[in-house]
Amino acid sequence: MNTDTRRRFAVAFFSAFLGISILFAGILVCPECGYENPDDGGLCVHCKGKLPPPKPKDPSQSSGDAGVGTVAVGKIKYISADIVEDEIRVAEKYLKAGDLEGANLFSRNASALELLVNPEEKGSRSERISELRKKSETGGMKVSRKCPTCDGTGKSYMESSGMDGKVSNIEIAGKSCKTCGGSGNIMRLSTMDERKFRLGRALKHYNAEQQGRRYVAVGGTWVPAELEPKLSIKQIARLKGAMAASCPDCMGLGRLDCVKCKGQGEVKCTAQGCVNGKVTAEDTGGFSSSKTSKSKMKVTQKCKTCNGIGFVVCIDCRGIGNTVCKKCSGSGERPSCSKCGGKGQVLCKRCQGTGAVKGIACAECRGEGSQECSTCNGDGKKK
Repeated sequence: MNTDTRRRFAVAFFSAFLGISILFAGILVCPECGYENPDDGGLCVHCKGKLPPPKPKDPSQSSGDAGVGTVAVGKIKYISADIVEDEIRVAEKYLKAGDLEGANLFSRNASALELLVNPEEKGSRSERISELRKKSETGGMKVSRKCPTCDGTGKSYMESSGMDGKVSNIEIAGKSCKTCGGSGNIMRLSTMDERKFRLGRALKHYNAEQQGRRYVAVGGTWVPAELEPKLSIKQIARLKGAMAASCPDCMGLGRLDCVKCKGQGEVKCTAQGCVNGKVTAEDTGGFSSSKTSKSKMKVTQKCKTCNGIGFVVCIDCRGIGNTVCKKCSGSGERPSCSKCGGKGQVLCKRCQGTGAVKGIACAECRGEGSQECSTCNGDGKKK
């Protein structure tokens, strides 16, 4: 190889090297002195010569949400609306079967996933989800209990007093109990502990079914396994915030069982002498001994305080059976994280939210410009 050929080969090799440097290293080489400059200046820092204009950046290399609305490499901007439709169908199936707790969990998951669908894809999904949640959120509020009037028999009785003053109940043939209409049961508000038990059991079945569908959990939201690695930090924060864990004391119900009546809404009558709604008294107009007035007849009467029921309304909860949860003030939610303000994410400290350092995608946030909040683990709620 002669000298001229070697010179041309060296120039070609150097030019290719400069092109690669400009493309990947984010630097500009001075055409006058060959000094490598950062691409954010117009003059060479070594000889003050004029530098060539920097090569425009590929939009796919910049942060998905850090200023220009582009998407980080390997991430998606929106998810398919079909994923939300699948959740709605499952929720409708549970609602039709009468499993209100299960229907509510799937409809809430659909509501979280809907946040990542392209808003231009209009449809009736939001309205259907809202209707599903409205119908399913009343699950377990009322339960069937034994009628206290007929003790679950469904029959009607009348009281009869004997000569000895004792009261007995005699069945009225062909007449049903007025309180329960003959069914023997009445519908009453369930206790908060009963509702928490049903919620816990429904959540266990819900998680098992989502796993069987090959879904994975992103915080409290379940997404298809193949979708999870394509989500950006902001998208993950949205999902985690939408299905953040509820208040640990009330499990999101916002109320707790009344301590005094244990969720029943009524307590035993405390009137003097009242036993199961009956009180024993002397019959002033009854028979008395001919020799003494001390042996007056004892009779059993209906207690005037409880009207013979044996129970009175609990004054602590005013008969409701539950009180407001003090920890969450009745909201059922944990307070917002003070570090991220409830967003679940913070600006990347290294790139200050730009997604790039010296023209190269930030290694700390992988070009997204934000990071998951370490205080709340991304769900925007205080621990």
